Amino acid sequence: QNKSRASVARDINVESKVSANLASGDAVAINTVGQTTGKLTPTPTPTIDEQGYYMLGEVNGNNWDPKNPVWMNKVSDGVYQLKVTTEKDKNYFKFYEGSKFESNNWDVINTGVMGCEKDGSEDASGIIYYTGDSWGTPQSMVIVGTGTWIVTLDMNNLSYSVGKPILYMAGDANGWNHSDVLNSDDGVKFTGYMYLNQNGFKFSTQPNWDGTNYGADFDTAPDAGNIVITEEAGFYQVDVDLSAKTYTLTPFTIGIIGNATPKGWDGDTNMTYNPEERCWELKDVTLTDGEMKFRHTNDWSLSWGGELDNLTTQNGPNIAVAAGTYDIKLVVNWAEGTAKCEMTKK
Repeated sequence: QNKSRASVARDINVESKVSANLASGDAVAINTVGQTTGKLTPTPTPTIDEQGYYMLGEVNGNNWDPKNPVWMNKVSDGVYQLKVTTEKDKNYFKFYEGSKFESNNWDVINTGVMGCEKDGSEDASGIIYYTGDSWGTPQSMVIVGTGTWIVTLDMNNLSYSVGKPILYMAGDANGWNHSDVLNSDDGVKFTGYMYLNQNGFKFSTQPNWDGTNYGADFDTAPDAGNIVITEEAGFYQVDVDLSAKTYTLTPFTIGIIGNATPKGWDGDTNMTYNPEERCWELKDVTLTDGEMKFRHTNDWSLSWGGELDNLTTQNGPNIAVAAGTYDIKLVVNWAEGTAKCEMTKK
């Protein structure tokens, strides 16, 4: 299933089944099954509107007011975003073409309406439906819950997404790859967990350099210098306040704890972060028969347990351990909220 309606050729696999009965009428059949790969090119998506796009609905206090549209910001060719606030348990909205806006005239406004297939969809991402019909089939999407969100409209692929505000960190420590993230509930204060060194980095609103990029002193000019920490290279909890233009670094560790570990349930056996492999390691640790979990900096506010190849964050089951000497590797994907572990018994 494609999550895009971009007008590009795609492979399509077709399975065919053929059966043939004998002419004599005997109850004998020959069945064959085959598969053919062909090309399918979806119909072209609408031309990108030079006047941009806006939203109407239960976002930013609009409440479907056709006189005061909520305009989106262009972040790259064909891609538009908006930070929105919601106040209800379920907040309905649709997108609209800017060139079709005529204040308080729904018959004109709705010729540019873009929505989803199923009314009240809470999927937070999907394909946009567009008909150019004043009272056509596009239905309303829903943002679930109160708070601040980033809504993205991608007219290149005729798709949309709704997510919490994110800042990305790109720097020497991660190869300038925008692979470390900081999350937020309000779009102002962000928190993330990452390895930093003293060779510079920047914060970005996009997973590339197309958005707003914050350099030294949170300068957003294209030629702004990099942020350079005076602290030693290491793994940190990073807290950013865009309003105050400040960031705070708090040393961060992960350790193992449990009756199978050297300190039992009374304390952590700390792991070491490996920046090259982007994982936490513990080598030649002696464990006994019992159970263990992972947690951060001697605190249960972040913990991991359950199945090694798909660890559960917070309140996961204890991990059963057989006595022996182990090398342990823990990989935490902060962007996706997943973690997995390798335990190699020697």
